[in-house]
Amino acid sequence: MTGEKRTNRRLCSRGYLRRSGVAMIIGVGISVAPSHGQSTPAYEITEAATVQALRVTDLINDYLNSKGWSEGENAMGSGSSRKTFFVAVGVGTIAARRDSGGYVSSRYNAFQKAFLAAQKDMVQFLEADVSAAVASSYSEPSAAREQERLDTLMREGMTLEAAKAQVGALSADIEEYAQFQSGATAATQAEKLLRFEIDNALRERGFDPNQPVDQQQLASILTQEQFQSAVRIVANSRVAGLQAFKIFEVLPEGNQGQIGVVAIFSDRLHNLANALFTGNYDLVPEGAPRKPLKEQIPLDEKALLSTFGVTAKVDENGQLALVAYGQAGAKTESSRSLSAAEEKARVAAIAQIRFFAGAMVKTLEETASSETMMELSSGIVDVVTDESYEEKIEVFAGPMKISGLKTIHRWNTKHPLTGHFIAGQVVAWQPSSAQLAKEMKQQLNGASSSSPTNETAQSSQPAVDGKAGSFTSQGAEGSDDF
Repeated sequence: MTGEKRTNRRLCSRGYLRRSGVAMIIGVGISVAPSHGQSTPAYEITEAATVQALRVTDLINDYLNSKGWSEGENAMGSGSSRKTFFVAVGVGTIAARRDSGGYVSSRYNAFQKAFLAAQKDMVQFLEADVSAAVASSYSEPSAAREQERLDTLMREGMTLEAAKAQVGALSADIEEYAQFQSGATAATQAEKLLRFEIDNALRERGFDPNQPVDQQQLASILTQEQFQSAVRIVANSRVAGLQAFKIFEVLPEGNQGQIGVVAIFSDRLHNLANALFTGNYDLVPEGAPRKPLKEQIPLDEKALLSTFGVTAKVDENGQLALVAYGQAGAKTESSRSLSAAEEKARVAAIAQIRFFAGAMVKTLEETASSETMMELSSGIVDVVTDESYEEKIEVFAGPMKISGLKTIHRWNTKHPLTGHFIAGQVVAWQPSSAQLAKEMKQQLNGASSSSPTNETAQSSQPAVDGKAGSFTSQGAEGSDDF
């Protein structure tokens, strides 16, 4: 984001200099600007609500403290059972309004943004190319040089003032001789645009555009100090085996919601990812047999509502397997749209399994700040500060054949606060299922067969009532078998 802050301070008792300006905040993929012609803003956030609102980072910090974990490298157990693992966290903002039709999709986007942030932290931990620069300068211009600068500004100001007068005269002539109203309207709009640009040019040179230039006196610069700093961090690496261990969701009253992710990476998870990627199931780690994967899925719909991504669990065969949670909202109230929401949820779950198998992660972070302080002959100290921040994260996973994907749980519910209909699917991948799928493919290869298709429809209808209030939820916790 970029922003500009200007401070003017009078050194004597002759009053204060006041200046008006327009500030615009611009970020990567997001821009915030004044609203024109809209009856209500996208968000109404008061300062008090912002300060008092529960933040998802508070929940993440409390959770890590309760587990005795910290961001970065951790260890648990002792002796031969001791294992190390890496913890990364991320936070994503739910951009859509809670009463909009795209709110459910925005929730899932917030999870993906949070997981991207966790991947960025891990990649930067592995290796980062960091560059930084800081510069400072101080000067006291000579009187002759300052006078030459002021003379130049005065000439430019008078030229701009004359141009503005010409613009007004030309616009009047066009309006007088225009045969159609559209021509007169175009002339008026062109005049406004040119006047706006000329006024901005006058302000940049220190003139008040509403006063005659030759009646204004510009102050000379007595001293000037400049400071600049910049930092650039670039990191690129393949990431495989990073799982979403715990999810938090917060939707405060009067504020945008947030989704937070606690992600974990370990050697066992990495080996499982390599087994999925290469098809060599001998790489799959083994452990003490647990219950079938379906019996390890939470049945509480509130927990499922805030559970995203993929996690590893030990199946009934003692092999480490993957369980992925996907969800999606219905576009309309039709039964076909509700069925499509279920299928979109399955696609979202499968995508998370693909990312777990391995993806290239590229990250870029840049910060820059500058400060200029000028002491003027009028007794004013003019301070201009400027700060910018840019973040970019790209994750790419190419085509890969995956066998044995199966749905082990379906669910649907309405968001308890907003009323949106949400459908979810839980998709699992097990080495035994993958091996069976490959064997079936070999048997069926070369033989034609057809299988019936079944279409399911939900009787529930989506509803969006735009309820006020706040909502906080936690997703299911991952298994300690990582």
